[in-house]
Amino acid sequence: MSSVRLGSLAVSLLLLLASARAQLPQLPDQWFQNLTPDADGQAISFCVDLKDPGHVVDAAIAEAIAAVLLVDSTMHVVDSIFDNLDFDPLFFLLSDSCAVHMGFRLYSDTYPEWLAITRSMYEGRFVIVTANPDWRTFSDIPPGAPVGVVQGTQGDVRFILSNGALPAEQRLRRLPVGHPTVAFDALSRGTVQALLVWEPWWWWLSQSRPELAELHVIEAAHISEPYVGVGGVLLAHRDFVRESVDAAVGALIESGTIQEILDGFGYPARAR
Repeated sequence: MSSVRLGSLAVSLLLLLASARAQLPQLPDQWFQNLTPDADGQAISFCVDLKDPGHVVDAAIAEAIAAVLLVDSTMHVVDSIFDNLDFDPLFFLLSDSCAVHMGFRLYSDTYPEWLAITRSMYEGRFVIVTANPDWRTFSDIPPGAPVGVVQGTQGDVRFILSNGALPAEQRLRRLPVGHPTVAFDALSRGTVQALLVWEPWWWWLSQSRPELAELHVIEAAHISEPYVGVGGVLLAHRDFVRESVDAAVGALIESGTIQEILDGFGYPARAR
C-alpha cells in the first residue's frame, strides 16, 4: 500500500471518529438525573479508571488539586475504560458520578464538543520496546521485521505514516496485537520482535510481570515525540470547575509537586 493511501487511511479514521462523537448523548427517559454540581464549595468529585495504568498517579494528583483549592476530594473509582467509538458511558458518569474524569490523553480534535479538557497535568510518550540487545535505534530494526502495535492509538498512526513513507523494500511489518495486556504476550512468544505501546502500560504491567522489566526502549523520536499531554475531561458547561482545576494544576507544576508524585511512583512521564 502506498504512503499516500496509508496517510489517507489515517486521516479518514480520525475524521470518522470525530463525526461519530459530534452529538450530545441523550439520557434515557427513565434516568433520574443526579447531576454532579458545578461546584458545591466543599468538594470536587473525580473519577479514576482502574483499567488505566495511570490511575494511582491520577488519584494522587486529584487529591493534590483539591488540597490546593482547599476543598475535599471525592473519588469515584470505575472499572470501564472507554471504547473510542462510544462516549455515551462517559457522559453518564460525568452527569451522575463525578465532575472531572482523570487520565485522558489530551487530543483536542478527538473528543466530542460536549466535553471540555483540562490543561495537561503531565506528559507521556509512545515507545517501541524489544528484548533484542542489538536494536538500540529505529534504524537497527531490519526491513521486514515484525513490529507489534496496539492499534488505533496515536502511536500507531505515527508508525503507519512514517513506515508508509519509506520505500517498500525498507518497511517494517506492522502487526496489530490488541490490548497491551495481550500485546506483551505476542512479544514474549516471539510473534513480534518489537512492540509499540503507550509507555505507562509497560510500567504498569512490569509490576506484575517482572520479565517485562528486561525489555529496553528503541530510540525512535518520530514515534515518541512530541510527548502527549494527559489530564482530565469534564462536561463543557462546567467552566468554573475547569478553570479552578487548571489554576491548581499550574500551581502544582510550578511547585514541583506533580513531578514529585510522578517520581514517587516511578511513573514514566514528566510534568509539563
